[in-house]
Amino acid sequence: MLNFQYKSVNAKSDSFKGGADWIGSPDDALTGFDWKSSEEGAKIVMWSDVFLYEDAKNSYAMLLMDTQGLGKGLSITSKANIFALNALFSSFLIYNVEFPMKAEEFENLRLSLEHAKNILEAKVNHEGGDLTVKPFQDFVFLFRDVELQKEQQRWGFNGGSDFVDNYFKFSDKAYTESFSINAGFEYVYGFSMPPPGEAVTQGTFDGRFSQLDRDFQEQLQVFINEIFSPHHFKPKKLFGQELTVKYF
Repeated sequence: MLNFQYKSVNAKSDSFKGGADWIGSPDDALTGFDWKSSEEGAKIVMWSDVFLYEDAKNSYAMLLMDTQGLGKGLSITSKANIFALNALFSSFLIYNVEFPMKAEEFENLRLSLEHAKNILEAKVNHEGGDLTVKPFQDFVFLFRDVELQKEQQRWGFNGGSDFVDNYFKFSDKAYTESFSINAGFEYVYGFSMPPPGEAVTQGTFDGRFSQLDRDFQEQLQVFINEIFSPHHFKPKKLFGQELTVKYF
């Protein structure tokens, strides 16, 4: 059982205007979600602070959730269940994947998304609802360790979105996955990140922002400023209907 704490955030707060407030001191060790070997089993962890946000019209309670990735060491069923829970409960879902994506990662994503949609569609068919509306909201590919090897390659949202377009136009099989993702989410886009630097490969690295390469620092702040922008704070919806605590 998590001991949830509440943090109130005003819409005009400086906390939502700059990356520095979110990252903290650049010389502080990173604290927060703690991961170990995937051999210990699939993990889904929710941050123990509930962030309360208010604007002129509405009040929101935001939860931050981190999950183990869909990589090696997990069964297909475990991967599908992890992704399904993410999609069902998140209005803003970030898919952290190494660049370039591998065929196995495409397949993991496709199977997991279909599993999530099937769970939801079964419930909607039983209780009634509009299946013509896209079931989920925002999906972001966060490509990591992107080396700029060509002039047209870029970091950030522009570069990430270019990678998404290129992946899903690569072959008929890739198009099938593209269709599944676009059919499942209202918005799909990407963000590409440079390698974090040599310090990260050392066993003593503890997440200090100041030890990251300059390019990585700059892009991280861009990404944080965007994903924590108030226009992303929206009620969770499934098939266009706002999710309530009674839904499940």
